[in-house]
Amino acid sequence: MSRYFFNFTDGQRVYPDPDGAELPDLAAARAEAIMNARALLRRRSSRSLAGWRVCVIDETGRERLSIPLTQAGAMSASDDAPRAA
Repeated sequence: MSRYFFNFTDGQRVYPDPDGAELPDLAAARAEAIMNARALLRRRSSRSLAGWRVCVIDETGRERLSIPLTQAGAMSASDDAPRAA
């Protein structure tokens, strides 16, 4: 298991995930990132989230994935293999 962090950014400021989550692999981290992005989309539906992304950071601090929030709603956790950042 590895620890992954799910940081949100609006392109100017980063909103870090201080806790992260222990997950078995990058595919599981991608699925978690999509779920987190969808939750933010539901909470902020009245405000534009254009330019916002969720970035998956591994335990070494390396960005492994970056998913635009505007695309997260249409993505499935099983869509293709994880896309590296």
